Amino acid sequence: MKISKSSFKSQQAISTANMSPVGFILFSLIFLFTGTIIIGVSFGLINAEVKMNAPKEIVAIAGSIFFLAGLSVLIQGITKLAAKKNLEKQRRRQFNSPWLWDYKWNRRGIESRSQNSIIGHILGFSIVLGLWAITYWIGFVDRANFKIPFYVMSFFAILILMWFYTMISKRIRYGKAYLKYNQFPFKLGQELNVTFTGLPPKDTVDNVIVTLRYYEEYETKNSKNQKTISLKEVYQETKEYKRSEISSQRSLNAIIAIPNEEKYKSSLSSYPANFWEIQIQCEIVGWDYREYFLVPIY
Repeated sequence: MKISKSSFKSQQAISTANMSPVGFILFSLIFLFTGTIIIGVSFGLINAEVKMNAPKEIVAIAGSIFFLAGLSVLIQGITKLAAKKNLEKQRRRQFNSPWLWDYKWNRRGIESRSQNSIIGHILGFSIVLGLWAITYWIGFVDRANFKIPFYVMSFFAILILMWFYTMISKRIRYGKAYLKYNQFPFKLGQELNVTFTGLPPKDTVDNVIVTLRYYEEYETKNSKNQKTISLKEVYQETKEYKRSEISSQRSLNAIIAIPNEEKYKSSLSSYPANFWEIQIQCEIVGWDYREYFLVPIY
């Protein structure tokens, strides 16, 4: 159904508001350089006339936080740069076939969007653990009466641990979430025919809800003129499936009609981007199973 009143969702955007791939790489070098210097000084590998009031292990952790942050940004920058060059090459060759250069599509299918950023989540968690160790030293060793930062960081660390436990236990229990494209690409005015794999066993599921959404990105600026990319949902189609429709191989075939309007054409390489995303949600005991996948509709 077409949404009569646009709703705003907080899903993951495609575009990066503030930096080009080269900008990512250059920005990462600042953190990598700073982290390397701090780690080198903490272990005496770099001679510097600096007095350290904290143990060398704590100083090294502080340096590691800078280094990991820089490494995370560097990985994103290199990945984006390689993808951009490859897609630009394809665009020059196949301009009239945007599905070949608009995004790094695989004709067979795609992984869940939550799995695409797992490296970033691991690096982020490592940074949180480093900050937790530093606040522990401040609160219980250096300044015994200043424990609030440690308690605040402990709260965030527990939340992240709970999230990691949920993510890892789901991966161990159900395997890798993957969406198979039964056609490539999908055309406006036709049907989206896909197969979800790696689902929970049918006897643990109450029902299944599949939702196809079309998003338009929009750019906003804050008082400091910093750009932010947000999403506006302008189209949604939802179908419910019975658990009996999940196969013994824990897969589900879903067919949903696609509107025949040119304004809903995918454009992931533009800025801001417009794209289609399909979500599957299985209602089960405990944490619900929910995954998101991009779909090539042109």
